[in-house]
Amino acid sequence: MEVPDYWDSLSPEFIQAADNGCGLASWPPLLRKFADLYSGFKAPAAVHDVEWTMAARVVQFGDSESLDRYAELIHESNRRFYRNCRTVAVGVSTPLWRHPLKRFRRWRVACRFYRYVQIGGAAAILAMRRKHDRGNV
Repeated sequence: MEVPDYWDSLSPEFIQAADNGCGLASWPPLLRKFADLYSGFKAPAAVHDVEWTMAARVVQFGDSESLDRYAELIHESNRRFYRNCRTVAVGVSTPLWRHPLKRFRRWRVACRFYRYVQIGGAAAILAMRRKHDRGNV
């Protein structure tokens, strides 16, 4: 599974604090817990959540370049989440010919989750731009 370059320098406490499970932050915790168990994408979601937390630290008041960098980091994080979910869905430890139906179902769930993070990413970028314009960053 892919992780960002700075992953090894993060403390386990920071990773645990940033991880909110699968699904959007606005989802109720019980629904996210169900999504964690159902999808099997808990590990890719943890990487994704940490990346979003780190991306939010980039934005500085009055600096439009930092907003562009934030958007770039969010999109990069979403693409990594997709690749990690694909790795989990296909499975790297078993031959591809085993359990093709199960792999196909998990692949469809991975694609759905990717759509959700794309929507959430666009909303987060828009919210950060609005916050920046109001001078609240």
